[in-house]
Amino acid sequence: MNEGELASTGSPVLMMNGTSNNDWVVRFGVSDKDWANLRKGDVATVSLDAYPDETFKGIINKMAEAADPQSGTYEIEVKVLPGDKKFAAGFFANIQLNSTAVQKVTMIPIEALAEADAKTGYVYVLNADQKTVTKKKVQIAFIDNDKVAVKNGLENIAAVITDGTSYLTENAVVKRAPNP
Repeated sequence: MNEGELASTGSPVLMMNGTSNNDWVVRFGVSDKDWANLRKGDVATVSLDAYPDETFKGIINKMAEAADPQSGTYEIEVKVLPGDKKFAAGFFANIQLNSTAVQKVTMIPIEALAEADAKTGYVYVLNADQKTVTKKKVQIAFIDNDKVAVKNGLENIAAVITDGTSYLTENAVVKRAPNP
């Protein structure tokens, strides 16, 4: 959870559990966008209110494959390495996740999507003749308000069509609008 994000009433944001010094875990939910950028084995930095001047190493060891139906978040489990410190169930924790996944995306206006289904979409691009268009399949990483993050499909493409995409077909003749 980030500052300003809401959790459901009665739902724990972070839950710390364990029975011995070597099996402490923190469980919490993340958004689909955050989940997609995390991997098992990614390192986390854990700070606890009980030990305000110390941080502990954590490692992501479980990632839910489905969203929680009530919260819409995906549960992540981080194994915490306490060193020589004593932990107790119910400690308050802050987690800093350090993803090893570097995902290069191209941001385009949402109006450029002619069609979309889950993580696949289609956009139109202007052909080299500057008169006709081609329909390109793209892989969507995530949608953020009025922008779409595309992770595949726009390689070597300088621009996408944003106006009238629902009326276009493959090889349709178009006239480029002058730049404002």
